[in-house]
Amino acid sequence: MGAPVLSRAGGRTPPGGNVSGVTDQVDATIHFRRPKAYVDTGADYRVVIDGERRGVIRNGKELTLPVDPGRHQLQLRYYWCSSPVLEIDTRADETVELDCRPIDSGNPLAIFFRMFFARKHYMDLVPAEDLRWQSDSVPKPPRCSH
Repeated sequence: MGAPVLSRAGGRTPPGGNVSGVTDQVDATIHFRRPKAYVDTGADYRVVIDGERRGVIRNGKELTLPVDPGRHQLQLRYYWCSSPVLEIDTRADETVELDCRPIDSGNPLAIFFRMFFARKHYMDLVPAEDLRWQSDSVPKPPRCSH
């Protein structure tokens, strides 16, 4: 199996993401992981697929949801804040692995700024293999000593 096609949403997708009209069979899954973080400890992120609320993911938890094969638009929401919409293509018997987190989890000022001025970019929803921020092999930026 190849990797799913991923892109930031630009256009509209029909509800269910299935253009063939066949919606009886559910044989693809999307698996969400939310690493434990101090920021948003008590926040439950709502998982929205194709404009419909499908579940909730809590801090340090995982959630797996079945979907029809085809194109889907995914978004995380928390009160007035959200992630950018992510479009994915799923195939039969495929599991797409995604991770979610606040974008600026270590910077309280940046979190405050995003809550009020960049509210549609408050959290991130990315393919699991794209999470370089969790890797020890990626060098960390130097800290200021002021």
